[in-house]
Amino acid sequence: MTAEGGQGLRDLPEAKASWRHDHRWRLVPFVLLIALVVVATIAGMVWRGQQSPLGEGVIQPTAEPGAPLPAACAPDFAEPAVDPWAGEAAAASEAVWQEHVDGLGGYWVEGDDGHVLLGEPHWSNLSQAVGRTELSPEHVEAWDGYLSNMRADLAEQGRDLYVVVAPAKWQIVPEALPDWMEALRGPGHFAQLQEELPEVPWVDVRAAMAEEAATTPLYSPLNSHWTDYGASVAFEQLAACMREADASLAAMPELPIEGADVVLDRNEFAGVGLPREPGPDWTVPVWTEEPAPMTIVGPDGVEREADAATSTDMEGLPITTSTSAAPMEQHVLLVRDSTGSQIGPMFQTMFQETTQIRSSLEAPSGMPDVAAEAEAAGADVVVLVLTQRYLQIVPGVEGP
Repeated sequence: MTAEGGQGLRDLPEAKASWRHDHRWRLVPFVLLIALVVVATIAGMVWRGQQSPLGEGVIQPTAEPGAPLPAACAPDFAEPAVDPWAGEAAAASEAVWQEHVDGLGGYWVEGDDGHVLLGEPHWSNLSQAVGRTELSPEHVEAWDGYLSNMRADLAEQGRDLYVVVAPAKWQIVPEALPDWMEALRGPGHFAQLQEELPEVPWVDVRAAMAEEAATTPLYSPLNSHWTDYGASVAFEQLAACMREADASLAAMPELPIEGADVVLDRNEFAGVGLPREPGPDWTVPVWTEEPAPMTIVGPDGVEREADAATSTDMEGLPITTSTSAAPMEQHVLLVRDSTGSQIGPMFQTMFQETTQIRSSLEAPSGMPDVAAEAEAAGADVVVLVLTQRYLQIVPGVEGP
C-alpha cells in the first residue's frame, strides 16, 4: 500500500524553492508535448500519455492557482520546533529508525499508553508520523493537479471547494507514538503541501483539535480515526472557515453540542489479531437538542428514516440525506473516506441536504469526477475530507 516513487529521505538544502515559482515556464514544454501528441495521433501512433516518473494516471495541473482561503481557515499549528530529519541530524535519526524498522511492518504497531497505530504498510504511516520523508516536486505537482483542477472545474459551475485533511492520531496525540519515535518527530507532508501549494483551499483543523484534546480525548487507544466528538470539533473549525469565506454561509450556527460523553472504544484491530478488550475511551458529542428526523437514500435507491446523528460507513456509499429541520438550506457534496463516518452526522445536522460519495483515492479506478457529481446532485458547495496518511498517495496512480 505504500507508494515509494513520490518520496525520498529528507536531506533539505538551506533554501528550498517551491516548484510553483517556475510553474508557468513548465507549461511551455507541456504545450510542445501536446503538439507532439497531435502529430503522433495523425501518424497513427499510439501514445500512453505518461509524463511523470510516479506512474501512469498522474493528474497534471492545468488550472491557474485560485485565491487562498481566509486566514481563519488555517490557524497556526505548532509543528515540532526542531527537525531531526534536516541537515546533519538526519543521519543519526535514520540510524535510530533502522534499529527499530523490523517491528514496523505489520498491520498494527503498539504505541505508548495503550495506543495502537497503523503500521508502515498503510501509506508509510509511521514515516509520515515523524516526517522521515518528504514529497518530491513531482508528487507535490500531482496533488496540485488533483486539487487545483477540481477547484477550477467547480468554480466554473459557481461552486466552492473546501479541502479538510483529517489529522492522524499521531498528529494530535504524539504521545501515542513509542518514545523513541516521538523523539524523531519533524514536520510532515501536510506542512509541506501547505507551504508549496498555498492556493489550495486547505482547511486546517489541527490547531482547534489540539487545543480541545488538552482537556477531552479526540482519539481513542484502539482506533486510528477521530472519535465522533473529535469530528465535531473539526467540523466547527470548518464552519468557522465557511462563515468567513462565503457570505451565504455567514449565518451558520454552531452545532447543538455541549461537551462530550464516553462510551466503549471501537477496536479497529480486533479482526487482524488484536482481540483487546475495549475500555470507555471513545468520546461522543452531548447533543443539547434531539437530532432531527432525516431521510437517507442509499445505493439501492430505497428510502429509510433515521435521525441526523446517524453514521454511515464508507462501504454504504453513495447516499443522499434530507434533513428538513436543519438550519442551512444549502446542499453539500461530501467527498469522503472512512473518516466521514464520524463527521457525516455533523453535515447532516447542519445542512438540509447532503450527497456523500467516496473519494477512492486509495483505488484510483473508482475516483469520481467531482465536478460532474456536484452538477448531477445540484450541490451548492463541495467538501473533500481525506485522512492525513493518504497524502502519501499519488492521486490517480494505482499503489504498488
